[in-house]
Order: sequence, then C-alpha cells, then structure tokens
Amino acid sequence: MTYAELFYLEEAGQGRWLVRHQITDLLAGRVVRTSEGFLLTDEDTHRTEIFPSMDDALRGLYALA
Repeated sequence: MTYAELFYLEEAGQGRWLVRHQITDLLAGRVVRTSEGFLLTDEDTHRTEIFPSMDDALRGLYALA
C-alpha cells in the first residue's frame, strides 16, 4: 500500500489541506504551505516536519502511520 492509497487531501483554505484516511475518512493530519515548504502536522496538530513538496509530506505522514 502507498500513501496515495491510504490518504486523500481536502482543501481547507488558501495553502492549507486536511489529510484524511481513504477508508475511515478520519483526520490523519494537516499540511500548510509555507515560504520554506510544506509543514506537516499530525492529527493532534503536533508539528512533524517541513517538506519540499506535498508528495514528500504525504510520504512523511505515511511513514508515521
């Protein structure tokens, strides 16, 4: 299974997305576009890391799952 099979994005405003689980529809995390890259937070809004791309951020979330 890949991150694309596990998660989907829901737009949450300008430069912000909610990441949801494909099967359960539960919140898995959030991604915010910043000047430094894409900031990934987990479902409890704990900062995890800034990634250079959205794909990298979703791969990072997949690594935590």
